[in-house]
Amino acid sequence: MSSLVGDFEFDMFAVTETWLHPDTPSSSCMIPGYVMVRADRRDGRGGGVALYVKEGISFEQRATSQDVDPGLDCISVVVKLKGTRLGLCVVYRPPHLRYTSLAPLFHSLFVDLAMEVKSVICLGDTNIDLLSKNACDEKYLRRLLNQNNAVQLVKEPTRITNHSATLLDHIFVDRSAEVERIGVIDAPSLRNHRGNSITDHKLIHCNIKCQKDKIGPQYISYRDFSKFDAVEATEKLAEIDWDHVHSMQDVNEIEKYVTSGIRRVFDELAPVVCKKVTKKKSSLEE
Repeated sequence: MSSLVGDFEFDMFAVTETWLHPDTPSSSCMIPGYVMVRADRRDGRGGGVALYVKEGISFEQRATSQDVDPGLDCISVVVKLKGTRLGLCVVYRPPHLRYTSLAPLFHSLFVDLAMEVKSVICLGDTNIDLLSKNACDEKYLRRLLNQNNAVQLVKEPTRITNHSATLLDHIFVDRSAEVERIGVIDAPSLRNHRGNSITDHKLIHCNIKCQKDKIGPQYISYRDFSKFDAVEATEKLAEIDWDHVHSMQDVNEIEKYVTSGIRRVFDELAPVVCKKVTKKKSSLEE
């Protein structure tokens, strides 16, 4: 695993079905250069998920909603990468758990968490084959994605046997996510200390554009009094026919006449200007 991660230099990567037990020390599955977060199966054996985040990337773990089924193995974090906040979740749904259990999780991610981050990414093994066009769970998952304004990125099989080809491993993102690349990696070289293959699934990955939105130039408007002459202003104000207001009956009409007269004078002698605000140079800038 360490060599594979080193080859691709992932910023973050996740593992499902870790089969870690609470008594298993994290030191036994650490990867140099990464911080590990794990969620073990609460009851029984199997399951479990882990998330690895490259050292130096700021992140904080988030608790999922109380409505999320405890039978789902999942970890949610908010990471800050290149000035962009992203919501990231890894999930494993065991086959015995109803597929409808994904609904509260999706709401927690693509509705609640989406309000505080730029994009949300959820990846893992849901045990729902998206290549099976007539299955109830496949149809349900697609409806769930539409309801939460999300899409699934992986399009090719992620588990291939002599008798089947299924798409069980998914990457879900909100539609606003700027996806640059998607891929599937065949990794038969992943083996345990006994030399046995540790997975019959292919690995999935994607690149998400993480660039802080640039704030456009800021502008301010103000009157330029640099050439204002108070004497000239007084003379021009005196030239206005103020007696005309006596013939007006409506107070709003009077207010409009007086205001527009004064504004004309100031627009001429102290015009409104608009200038772009730039960042003040530091003492080290030239």
